[in-house]
Amino acid sequence: MTDEWLRTVGTATDPHILLRAVRALLESGGDERDAEVIEAYTQLLARLPSSTEPAVTLLIAWVLSAEAELLERMGRTEAAAARFNEFLTRFTDSSDPQISERVARALYGRLLTLAAADRRAEAIAAVDLLMERFGSSSDPVMRSLCGWALTKKIEVLRTDERFADAVPVYRELIARRDEAVDPGLSGYVAWSMNEVAEELCGAGRTDEGLAVYDDLLDRFASSTDRDLFGYVGLALWNKSRVFDEAGREKDAIALRQQIIARDDETADESLADVVSWCMERVAEGFRESGQNEKELQAYDDLIRRFDEATDENVRGRVAYALSMKTYALRQLHRVEDELTAYDEMADWYSRSPQPIGVRTLFIGCLRQKATTLEDLGRAHEAAAAYDSVVAAYLDEAPETSAELLPIAVLSLLRKAECLCAIDPTSSIGAVHQMTGLLPDASEPRHDHGDDESLSEEDLADLLVSLCNDRTWIQFATSSDDEASRAAMAQRALELYETTRVWLTGPAADLNTPATGAAMLIRNIADGYALLSRTWRSAGRESISLPSNLLIESMIRAFEIDEWAAHLGRPLELSDSEQLADDLMDNERDNAEQNEVDLAAHFVVSIRHHEMLEILCNSPSGQVALQTDALRNYAATRINRARKIAGWTLHQAEDAAGAAATGVVVAEGLFVATNTTLRSSEELFPNRAFLRSLLRESDTYDWLESEDVALPGWLDRISSD
Repeated sequence: MTDEWLRTVGTATDPHILLRAVRALLESGGDERDAEVIEAYTQLLARLPSSTEPAVTLLIAWVLSAEAELLERMGRTEAAAARFNEFLTRFTDSSDPQISERVARALYGRLLTLAAADRRAEAIAAVDLLMERFGSSSDPVMRSLCGWALTKKIEVLRTDERFADAVPVYRELIARRDEAVDPGLSGYVAWSMNEVAEELCGAGRTDEGLAVYDDLLDRFASSTDRDLFGYVGLALWNKSRVFDEAGREKDAIALRQQIIARDDETADESLADVVSWCMERVAEGFRESGQNEKELQAYDDLIRRFDEATDENVRGRVAYALSMKTYALRQLHRVEDELTAYDEMADWYSRSPQPIGVRTLFIGCLRQKATTLEDLGRAHEAAAAYDSVVAAYLDEAPETSAELLPIAVLSLLRKAECLCAIDPTSSIGAVHQMTGLLPDASEPRHDHGDDESLSEEDLADLLVSLCNDRTWIQFATSSDDEASRAAMAQRALELYETTRVWLTGPAADLNTPATGAAMLIRNIADGYALLSRTWRSAGRESISLPSNLLIESMIRAFEIDEWAAHLGRPLELSDSEQLADDLMDNERDNAEQNEVDLAAHFVVSIRHHEMLEILCNSPSGQVALQTDALRNYAATRINRARKIAGWTLHQAEDAAGAAATGVVVAEGLFVATNTTLRSSEELFPNRAFLRSLLRESDTYDWLESEDVALPGWLDRISSD
């Protein structure tokens, strides 16, 4: 190429001829012949006359800068730097507009070269020189180069983690408005404005930060450039968060509605997280204000919009929306729609692997579906749904299964209830499933022996201390705060433990006033246990709390007052026997109006006892028991068992032992969920006590009349 070029120009020294020749050379060349072009540049510079003529000066400037740029493109960094330096030395102060532009371009190219070579301090100096020389120029080309130079300086400062030093550069870039002459800078300016606004708000200069956000929105909110959508959406989101923190809820909601309406995530996928968050917050706002229909619509909009999202956070919000949709439908008593919503979530869940949080939410929804079916009396479907929960749990990896184990355990406990409503003999399947659920469970050890019992005097003292106005006032006025609930739980545990030791001692005899006193104390302990949990709005009024009148009636009926007086611990009973009789008559009338499947309830209690033994003999089971879900369930079981015991007292006295079994097993579940038992050996009731309870209450005849199939360890022969 160089020979051909030399033949073309001959011996010419005219700058115009040489300029046309070099341009022809460039047009005919290619990347593969860059070395020949560099050689031609060198020869061209040598041929140019030594002159101050503007045309010659311009040609020399053009060749030097062009050669430097080509060397840079070829990766010959040091040679490029030498040519840039030569060019800048000769022409930096030139007043010729064309040369000035070449100087600005050379300075910009130089700073790019230095930055690429990781010579960051020199790159920053090159930016500063460019801004000093041309920063005040109104020429569009110069403004564009200065704007891009500032973006490079920001990049270098951030690489050095000089974030504070970058802030003034952000501000300069914003103030220049160079995007007006070079739209390509718009994204960098919008990004800079977000950075500055966030920095100001973080420093407590909220009004200034909001002003920058407003400026950004004024400049770019109406832009059709999809590359800017992300910056605008981010500004709206950040501004809404500032309003949230300032308590300007209505303003924050209005901004979230703008974000939702813009569809910015279609241009910038990273904004899907922001938009879905806004949609979730809008739905939550409707829920908090009791607008359930609007809440449902908001969740449906979120689900429809992000149904196929792949981002983990967004998928989590879709799962949450599907879950909360079932909750909203439940609040509206649209049960069939609620069940359909569970199926909708299952369909969405099955399409692709899900993150841990989504799997946890899904399993929780499966359990709620089962609970809803159970509440509807659809026991077959509920049992199948509880099985789905267990199956989903068993599919989990070991690192996530510990968190979900309590849900699986609770599902099996409730499945046992469903199976007993269908066919009590089939409920043994739930026990076998519990064994499979807890591979670390050891073989249960039963009836290990007796603990040292309390004296009858100590027992009477305890009963006297409980049968006073203070206890009943506590039950009537207890707070529903965490500290109060914890105190109630602790008191219940103390009373259960005290009576456990007495009832399992060598002097235990279930037909004595002393044993009756111990059972009465446990009756009062039930009240503390019930008040240790939070009940739904109508629930607290419906819980079966002990009554002082009924307790006194039982004291008289079992002659416990005479026993205590004989021990020198007289009980101060009220003169309200007639009131107590009236209360008993009222309960009897209520019992006649209700139907209770006592046999099924008894079998559920036995299955729960067997499963509780397995849980107590499993390290992972012990951990699973210590969760609020199972504590709440234990309190629910105590409440249910107490109501059935009251019904039995009036409707099936020969089944008193079966009802009492339900109560003491529920109490055992409460203890196991509120304190850690080292094994089933520490569990009360134990198998020996349950056998004794059925035997001494003459309940075996009733069980036979009801065709209740007892496990081998509980049958009449084992009892005898």
